[in-house]
Amino acid sequence: EVLSSDVVKLVILASVVRIAAGLSIGVWKGPLYRACFPDSMAAFSVLNAGIVGAVGAGSSLLGGALADRLAEKDESIRAWIPAVGSFLAAPLWMGVCLADSFELSAFLLLLEYLAAECWFGPTVAILQSNTPSQYRGTAQGLFQFSNLLSNTLPVLLGSLMTSFALKDVVAWGVAAAYMVSGGLFVALGQRIKAATAAPGGGRVDANITDATM
Repeated sequence: EVLSSDVVKLVILASVVRIAAGLSIGVWKGPLYRACFPDSMAAFSVLNAGIVGAVGAGSSLLGGALADRLAEKDESIRAWIPAVGSFLAAPLWMGVCLADSFELSAFLLLLEYLAAECWFGPTVAILQSNTPSQYRGTAQGLFQFSNLLSNTLPVLLGSLMTSFALKDVVAWGVAAAYMVSGGLFVALGQRIKAATAAPGGGRVDANITDATM
C-alpha cells in the first residue's frame, strides 16, 4: 500500500541514489586524499572531522529549516532544495578530486558538504507528509531498508579501480550519482506540484489517503 504512492516511490529512489553518493564519498575519500596528497594526511584528518561534523550538520539543519519556511506557500520546495543541493555538489566534488593543491581540494570539500547535506530533512518531511499516519512506521522502515541498495555503488567504484585511476573513478562516479539524484528530486518536485495544483489537491499524495486505508 505504501508503494502505491508515486511520491513515496520517487522519495525512495532519489534517496537511494543520493545516499549512494554519500557512502561512496565516505568509503573512498580517505584513499583519495592518501593517493593525491600523502603529505597532508594529518591536516586532512582534522579538517575532515570538522567539515563532516560542523558543516554537514549545519547544512542539514539549514536545509530542513529553509524547507519548513518556504514550503508554507509551495510544498514542492521540499523537493527543490535537495535537487539544487545535488546539482551543486556534483561539480564541487569533481573539483575536490581533481584539484592540484590540498588547500583548494579541502576548501571545495567544505563547499561540497555545505551544498550536499541539505537534503535529508526536506526528504523525510515529504515521506512523512505523504504517508497515512498508520503506515508511517512502515514507510520509514522501507526507506531505511531500501537504502541498503546504496551500498552497491562504493563496491562498483572499487571494482572499476582495477582498470581506471582512483581519482577519476571516484570523481565521475560520485558526480554521476549526484546528477541522477538531482534529476529524481526534480521529478519528485514536479509530481508534488501537479498533485497540489489538481482540483481538491491539498494533500500532496493523490494515491494514498487515510480514508482509503
